[in-house]
Amino acid sequence: MNIQVEGIGFPNKGAELMLYAVVQELRSHYGDKVNVCCAPRQSIRYSYKVLGCKDISQLGHFTFKGVDLDWMVDLVPQKLVDTFGVTKSRDVDIILDASGLRYSDKWGSVGAKKVARRYEAARKRGKKIVMLPQAFGPFRDPEVAKATCRILDCVDVCFARDSISADYLKSVLTDASKLRVAPDFTNLLAPYVGDDCSAKYEGVVLVIPNTRMLDKTSESVSSVYYDYLCNFIEVCVGRGETVVLLNHEGAKDEEICANLSRRYGGLDVFSSWDPIMIKTVIGRAKYIMSSRFHGCVSALSQGVPVIATSWNHKYETLLDEYGLAENLETLGSSEVDLAMIDRCEDKAVKRRIEVISEEMKAKSREMWNDVFSLL
Repeated sequence: MNIQVEGIGFPNKGAELMLYAVVQELRSHYGDKVNVCCAPRQSIRYSYKVLGCKDISQLGHFTFKGVDLDWMVDLVPQKLVDTFGVTKSRDVDIILDASGLRYSDKWGSVGAKKVARRYEAARKRGKKIVMLPQAFGPFRDPEVAKATCRILDCVDVCFARDSISADYLKSVLTDASKLRVAPDFTNLLAPYVGDDCSAKYEGVVLVIPNTRMLDKTSESVSSVYYDYLCNFIEVCVGRGETVVLLNHEGAKDEEICANLSRRYGGLDVFSSWDPIMIKTVIGRAKYIMSSRFHGCVSALSQGVPVIATSWNHKYETLLDEYGLAENLETLGSSEVDLAMIDRCEDKAVKRRIEVISEEMKAKSREMWNDVFSLL
């Protein structure tokens, strides 16, 4: 059985966590009977390392000026593609879409239209398509709404990651019976146990920036974001905490980390190609301030309190699910709300997060049971 994981963008650690979480569940369920393949949306060279260490094959996907030319790969002799660990598109049986946040006005209609064309072609060939839990919407742009509707017409089931996404989907779905709601499924992906490399980060305060806070927010928010990060670091250091910056994506987030590190005399910056190591380090923290969604999920799923900033409704709904709605920083100014930090240090809050985390994991297991019953 060949299963394609669609929508993975490298080197976004959240996307890579979703890929690894999918692989974990598929191999746990099917064992050696399944071949997982993936067509990275960004850095192909970087992706070989991430795919190779989990024995994930490269999908033979080729485009030129927006036109799919997968048929060219299909002409390559099977022995040759097997040698290079490539799976032909025609051999894919099932598509699992794990895009995270792709179908929304914020990303425009071009990408959604490309996916719609590919899914329509896949559907004609009898392939099953499942939208795994992810954020959707809004769909105020009619072109985005139309393209998303075409995509949803092709899928067997669509899991929204939150109630707001579900409401957005209802405005474009022609068959509401396809819609279900389940939490982010990376909560089931286990961190490394007994890892000595992450031990030095035990009890630190992690700051995880996100360049999307600069290019996907209003001027009033983006203009104070960097100053807020600076103020947060200063407050934590003033309270005697060890602050570590964590790069959860690529070069742009790394640049923010580097600038903050230089400003404060060389603060430690943690970066790793391995998304599971990133999650492991997050699990060691006392609490985190994160502008990355999966940074928040990796913390909360391990019982680590979170303060979050937001550029999309997915942050709001996530913190609300864990009883931490008051720890969503709206950035009305660059000032730090000390009550949020006090909440992170409250042992009762941490215990509540741990209980809710187990409830969320149970919901993710239910989601996978639904998926496997369909496949």
